[in-house]
Amino acid sequence: MTASPLRPIVGRTIGEYVETTGSLNPMPGGGSVSGVVGALAVALGQMVANVSGKGSDDPRYGEQVARLQTRVDAFLNGAEADEASYGGYLAATRLPKGTPEEKAARRIAVQNALREASFAPLAIARNAADALDDLAPVIETGAANILADAEVALILCEAAVCAALVNVHANLPWIKDDALVAELREAIADTESRARIAAEVARQGLTARRT
Repeated sequence: MTASPLRPIVGRTIGEYVETTGSLNPMPGGGSVSGVVGALAVALGQMVANVSGKGSDDPRYGEQVARLQTRVDAFLNGAEADEASYGGYLAATRLPKGTPEEKAARRIAVQNALREASFAPLAIARNAADALDDLAPVIETGAANILADAEVALILCEAAVCAALVNVHANLPWIKDDALVAELREAIADTESRARIAAEVARQGLTARRT
């Protein structure tokens, strides 16, 4: 299967992205979708901060919007990086393997590609875990009538963590470097732990606002 080249994500319509995701094209896949979901999550957080801070001189709202924008950018860049890394993996698997030298070169290329295809979704998951921390102050200062949007942002951000890490896990059985596998497993556990703690803090903030 030959993958069709994809335009930058910011240049694609939502309809185009969804249609391509459901097509025979292997990209975008789960990692890219995780990044887009994360971007939508923090964009919702930005909306809560923007609406809540309208007409206010409180600098916290602008700071929240700016901080979350760095997350949006990282998510979209991460989604593209995931698409590129999977494309690199597909290219590596198609290298010739007719001679021992070609087989050896192909093995190295595949392993290098698997490394990139693991760190790309890991970066998305880490960004989502950090974004959960950034949503807590948005919930704390957000207008009461739009806290539901903040809660949706929280749920989607958690989903981005979980979904991105699924893609990291999927590569582990194929990686031959035991040290790299151990490094990735440790990173997965650390990211899951940070996300769990950050989500709990944010949920406590929601509960406090609603009582």
